[in-house]
Amino acid sequence: MLAMSAMPFPLSREDGPAVEWVTGERYWFWRGIRVPQWVIEEPSRITPAVMRSEVNEDVRRCMIDSGSGRRRLLEFGKPS
Repeated sequence: MLAMSAMPFPLSREDGPAVEWVTGERYWFWRGIRVPQWVIEEPSRITPAVMRSEVNEDVRRCMIDSGSGRRRLLEFGKPS
């Protein structure tokens, strides 16, 4: 088991899983926050509507913080 608090830096990878086990398990993280695979690998799916509907505050912040999310942040107030 991976002890997150023992990591000297937050897990993060912008182009794939941040953790891959030999068993095939994979986990995606953005600046220490576990996010769904598509947030990292399909950032074009991040739209203002998706950001608004995300109930997990940390995941929503990761979406906004990502390059794709930043580009769409100006659209946040516009209807989607």
